[in-house]
Amino acid sequence: MIFFIALLFSLDWQKINQALSKKAVVLSIITLVLLLIPFLHEEIISYFQTISELS
Repeated sequence: MIFFIALLFSLDWQKINQALSKKAVVLSIITLVLLLIPFLHEEIISYFQTISELS
């Protein structure tokens, strides 16, 4: 984790921003959201199940 944070600070973000097009960024965000939906759905369901079991 420390290595990842150090990597984020050492990157030249201006060059990365110039290399990525708006279309690539939008598609990446959409893909990430679609991959996270099942995980988030499971987490939300388990949260409400835990609350209902405690009541």
